[in-house]
Amino acid sequence: MTRNEFMAYAEIEIDRILNNNKNRLMDLVCRAWAEGKRNAEIDALTETVKAALEKMEKKEQDGGR
Repeated sequence: MTRNEFMAYAEIEIDRILNNNKNRLMDLVCRAWAEGKRNAEIDALTETVKAALEKMEKKEQDGGR
């Protein structure tokens, strides 16, 4: 095998390894983003429910007005 053949082979192998790792890392990033989005949605919903409960409680304390 000549130097050029070896370098071409090495480049192909390096690309294959890096691509595999890139795909795994991108999957991890996608999962993390989805989890963060879900948590943000849950936080927003929780705040809305808390605000509604506070209004209901205040209304009840004010005699239903």
